[in-house]
This record gives sequence, C-alpha cells and structure tokens, in this order.
Amino acid sequence: MRALAVLSMLPLVGCFEAVDGGACGSDNDCPGAACTRVGECAENPYALRVSWTIAGQPASAAACASISELELSIIDPSTGTAHTVRPVPCAPGSFFYDKLPQSYTDVQLWSFGLSGQRGGFASGSAIGSNGALTLDLTR
Repeated sequence: MRALAVLSMLPLVGCFEAVDGGACGSDNDCPGAACTRVGECAENPYALRVSWTIAGQPASAAACASISELELSIIDPSTGTAHTVRPVPCAPGSFFYDKLPQSYTDVQLWSFGLSGQRGGFASGSAIGSNGALTLDLTR
C-alpha cells in the first residue's frame, strides 16, 4: 500500500524515496547545505525536469500503451554513482528532481514492456540544459 501511495504522488510532485539509503535524510543533516534527492549534502543543488517522448511522439496513454513502467537514473559521471527511480509512470511524460548535487549530470531512461522485458532506452546530459532535459525514448 505504501508503494502505491508513493507511486500516486510521482506525477504530481515528483517526489520519491531514496532507494540507496544515502548519507542524509533531511536538510537538518546538512549544516549550511541541502540534503539532495540522492541522499548527499550539497551547498548548491540544482533542479532538473526530465521529460520524454516515445519515438518522437508526446508521452500519453496511447503512446505508452505498450510500456508498463520506466526506470530513470541520474548519474555522477566522475564516480559512476547512480541514483535510480523505478517505477516511473510513462504517460505523465516528465519527472522532476528538485534538489540534485551539481555532479549528477548524466541521465538514463529505460522502458519496460507489459511482460517486464527491458525495452527502449534514451540518455542525455543535464549540462547546459538550464534545468530541462528532453529525451526521446526508442521502442
């Protein structure tokens, strides 16, 4: 039931619970800094909206009909550390991170079919994106 409650909030506010149990749990754990969504303290976190299309078409119930869920990873390329969120619903077409460390710039998006098989893939970089990155998910 708890997972369903968290999932229902994803398209509305983009909040999620860290699956990797990071070093901080709230801003109170980070004197003079913020506790980011990847569980690390950062002095200058940034916000990123990751949006996607499906084979060039806007995400919608119809475009996402063969997709059961998405997996979204934000990665620090200097360390290879990844923070992954799954399940992410397809049809809303975007996911918002309100606090990320500056080093987490690489983004990967995978789709999963109705029987759970891995499907399409897209990747990109938040560098120079001004906080908005759009990926085209292949089928």
